[in-house]
Amino acid sequence: MGKKILNVAILISAFAAIYSQYVKNLELYNYLKPLTTILIIAVVVVFGKRKPKKYFITVLTALLFCLLGDTLLLNNNYFIYGLASFLVAHILFAYSFISLNGINLNIRPLVVLLTTGIAYYSFIYKGLGELVIVVGVYILFILFMCWQGINLYIKHKGGVFLTIAIAVSLFLISDAILAYNKFVQAFNYSGVLILLTYWLAIGIIANSTMYLKNTK
Repeated sequence: MGKKILNVAILISAFAAIYSQYVKNLELYNYLKPLTTILIIAVVVVFGKRKPKKYFITVLTALLFCLLGDTLLLNNNYFIYGLASFLVAHILFAYSFISLNGINLNIRPLVVLLTTGIAYYSFIYKGLGELVIVVGVYILFILFMCWQGINLYIKHKGGVFLTIAIAVSLFLISDAILAYNKFVQAFNYSGVLILLTYWLAIGIIANSTMYLKNTK
C-alpha cells in the first residue's frame, strides 16, 4: 500500500509541476520540480531492495545527480552545470546496468542508436554554438546508457527488464525534445513533453529497485 501511495504522490506532484510550468507560475514550479524528483528518490530509499547492492547504490546516486541537475536547470545561467550533472547521472545509470551482469556487447541496438544519434546531432549541430563538443560527448554517453539498458532486456527478458528498456528510451526522447527546443526552435508543450518523459524514465528506474534481482 505504501508503494502505491508514494507513486500516486509522485504523479500528483509531477502533474502539478507540469501545469505550473505551463501556466508560468514559476515560483510554484521551482518548488514542485525538485520535490517530484525527491519523491522518486524516496521510492529507492524507502522501498528499494539493498541487493544487488551495486545496483541500489548506483541508481540512488544517479538519481541524486538528477536532482542536482533539476535544481541547476531552474536557472538558465547554470545550464552547462545542469548538463554536467545529468551526464554523470547517465554514466551512473549505465554502470548500474553493467553491474547486474557485466557489459553487454550486443551490437544490433548500438547500430540503431548510433545511427539515430549521429543523424540527430547533425540536425541540431548548427544551433549548438560553443556547446558542440559538450553536447556531442553528452549524446555519446546517453546512447551508451540506453544501449546497456536495452541489452538487459534483450538478454534476460522479463517484465522488470522491459520497463528498464522503456525507461532509457524515454530518457533519450526527453533529452532529444529538450535539445530541439533549446538549440533548434522553441515550441509549445515542449516543457510538458520533456518533464513527462523524464519523470516517467527515472520513476520507472527507481521502481525497478523494488523488483530487480541479481542476474549473475
